[in-house]
Amino acid sequence: MYGIKYISPEILRDYHRLSLRQVNSLFGVVVFPEVIEERIKEFEIVKEYLSIYDGLYAEKIGFIPLKGPVLSYRLYEDATTRNYNDIDILIEEQNIVRTKAYFEETGYRIDYIVWPEAKVLQQRLIRHINHISVSNPEKGITIEIHWRLLRTPAISFSAFGNLVNQNLTTLSFAGRSFSVLNNELELLYLIIHGGLHFWMRLKWLLDVDIFLKTQKIDWERFSQLTNDLKADRMLALCREIYNEYFTEGIDIFCNSSVSHRMIDYSRKRIIDERKTDSGSLKWVFQNFWFTLIAFPGIRYKIRHINNFLFMSIYSGRIGSFIRSPLTIYNRFLNRNSNKHVGF
Repeated sequence: MYGIKYISPEILRDYHRLSLRQVNSLFGVVVFPEVIEERIKEFEIVKEYLSIYDGLYAEKIGFIPLKGPVLSYRLYEDATTRNYNDIDILIEEQNIVRTKAYFEETGYRIDYIVWPEAKVLQQRLIRHINHISVSNPEKGITIEIHWRLLRTPAISFSAFGNLVNQNLTTLSFAGRSFSVLNNELELLYLIIHGGLHFWMRLKWLLDVDIFLKTQKIDWERFSQLTNDLKADRMLALCREIYNEYFTEGIDIFCNSSVSHRMIDYSRKRIIDERKTDSGSLKWVFQNFWFTLIAFPGIRYKIRHINNFLFMSIYSGRIGSFIRSPLTIYNRFLNRNSNKHVGF
């Protein structure tokens, strides 16, 4: 058997969210027969995805696809092979309100967070998060509308936006031309995204594995992007976890080591399919600590703490959004922050 060690097919399917075809490919036999209802749902999602593309294109709102059908197509030449619970798109910050309005006009409603009416509060919220979710209950589809790849990059928003804009390419899919991250930034984004989620879903590690096997990587450019984004720890964590769970290891060079505590916490999250402490205060602060040390630099840590406090206030977990003293703290830190430009 090639691929992921130690994990049963059932857990790979149910907890790590690999598709039936991915599991069957890893084990080299038909472990799970295909289910026609699931295939129909997969095609419905792709159809909706293309409808979204056409609709936003008509509104002159460009977007970059993140993961989802386009990544599945890049990895497998099939938009339905890879599982995705939601659809992620990356837009320009200036188009947030228009994009939100488009989805609301087409039957979607915002999830999880209250969108403020006042523009000043909208801008403050936009500074502290990097996406909102909208869902269509009738279609059973959720869209994540991103305006930054990362909620808290280790560099300024403007530098981060410029770096993304400088690392784009085009991909033809279903008769349409998509602007996508180039291979080097796509790979690094997959590594950072998986790392910031503790690699708790091994489907993300499989994405990296298949990407390395199917795409041509300019390793000099990849190394430069890793340095630019200060992502060596994320790369080192990926290498450690990958070499532990895959029968064929990888040896991607990086300039940094990673804390054994980060490795151990990732291992715990990978095997804890029951999520026994999910939502507890301990769980919240363990996740917070992990992401706090994911990148170096005091500025990153200050922004990360600031974001955590802001969202705790905004969601009502700590005091009042308007009156809490922590809101004054947030305003002070935001006063001289860099303006985000580009994607």
